[in-house]
Amino acid sequence: MDANLDILVSKQQKIIDDGAASVCLDRISNLPDELLCQILSFLPTKYAVRTGILSSRWKDLWVSVPTLDFEVHFWREFQGDYDKHKVKSFVKPRMKNLFEILNRILHLRGNLRTTKFRFVSSDHFGPNKLFDLMDVVARCDLEVLDIELTSDSIRDLPWCLFGSDNLVVLKLSGELELDLSDDVSFPNLKILWLKSVKYSNDTSVEKLLSGCPVLEELDVNRPGEDNVWNYVISVPSLKRLTLDFSSLQGDPDDDDYLYLSESESESDSDQDVKREHHLFVDAPKLEYLKLVDHMSDDISITKMPCLSQAHICVEKYYYMDEGVKPYYESDAFGILRAISNVKCLCLTGYTLRTLVNSENTGIPIFRNLVNLELGFDSWNGPEMLPTLLRASPKLETLYLPEGITCPGERDYNVNEDIFFEYQWKPPKEVPECLLSSLKTVEIWKLCGEEEEELKLVKYFLKNAVVLEKMTIVFHYFPCHDNGMDCFSVKEDVLKKYPRGSPSSKLRVYTPVLVTKE
Repeated sequence: MDANLDILVSKQQKIIDDGAASVCLDRISNLPDELLCQILSFLPTKYAVRTGILSSRWKDLWVSVPTLDFEVHFWREFQGDYDKHKVKSFVKPRMKNLFEILNRILHLRGNLRTTKFRFVSSDHFGPNKLFDLMDVVARCDLEVLDIELTSDSIRDLPWCLFGSDNLVVLKLSGELELDLSDDVSFPNLKILWLKSVKYSNDTSVEKLLSGCPVLEELDVNRPGEDNVWNYVISVPSLKRLTLDFSSLQGDPDDDDYLYLSESESESDSDQDVKREHHLFVDAPKLEYLKLVDHMSDDISITKMPCLSQAHICVEKYYYMDEGVKPYYESDAFGILRAISNVKCLCLTGYTLRTLVNSENTGIPIFRNLVNLELGFDSWNGPEMLPTLLRASPKLETLYLPEGITCPGERDYNVNEDIFFEYQWKPPKEVPECLLSSLKTVEIWKLCGEEEEELKLVKYFLKNAVVLEKMTIVFHYFPCHDNGMDCFSVKEDVLKKYPRGSPSSKLRVYTPVLVTKE
């Protein structure tokens, strides 16, 4: 016993000795300078500078790092009662000192190339400081430029100081106004992000995009009113497009939103002239599309034959005499026709509601669609589901993450809160996908108390003849006062439903019950 213990102790001591030796061995300092600089380039500049105290080897290494990364929020250091003018006075000398440091770093770098510049600030940032910032940018031969300014003052971006033919990534975020009176040129730009920026007019958007002949990724988030009525995206090289136009809800009674400016409306003094937002997308090589749009009155998308994945969330509210009505003046099904080659498709509940209310019902055939995700339409239930199943002959996976009868709140009661006449109307003929390709069905937030809801589950189990797995996740909702189990449908009951595919597996998950007070 003691001999075995001695052997164990000896082994442990050897492990400790080996570990100590490995600790003493400074492996990272043996790496070449080029690799160390590459590692430091992933750090904010202030941390890269601090590595200079490690040893003489590291003293000036940070100077050769090809990136500049600054994130400053000086106003957070202000102490005392908040006063706008005092905060500005507090920030001003610190911002001045920061730009002196920036210029000193560039001087130290000499002819060394700076490939990436990132600057993030929530401090007040006036036009002069923005000009100083862009002057720094103009002195670098950048590949990546990332500017995020989130204070409450709008600033024109001095495009005259932009001049990097090597720029590959441009990310602009915050209170910046793009006024492109002259043409711009970014011959190598592949990634462009525009988050919450404003524009001088429609032309600014078109000029910017036309100056990017090899652009592959565009990500736009609109802050609401941004002075653009016709948002035109015509980029033949584009492969990924993300549009978030969700900040503004349409309201015909809102003068600021719908009507021309005073100077424009003077030419038509007899009547108010309404203005509408339009979105036009022409990107024939697009492979990925995420469109969230509650702003546009009209959406026009040309055919996208290369599209692989799409997420569509579109709806525009109009306040009518008879109530709120979601409606597009344009053909909502036209969006689907443009993306009919898609392989993976997500349609939110808003989109489904818009499609139900659309005057045109010409749905395309999705001949390549294999994965379909549908949201919850709180006004019409699963009215669009049969149509989409018929239109998807090669569908393999159907995912309903928001359920089919309830919006997802824990205290939602299908018997009390349902506000549409729920009725599952199966297709007259079993869709082709159920007979040949549908392998996986996943339904979340099943209530279990709605008979029509169970009919839908039974329909899939019976008619999906190649089904491999169905997953059911029950919805949270309160127990009755007597504490009895409020799930009226159990896993063993569901398993008794007839199966079109004898080898299919049914998995049922029940949430932790919540006692109703």
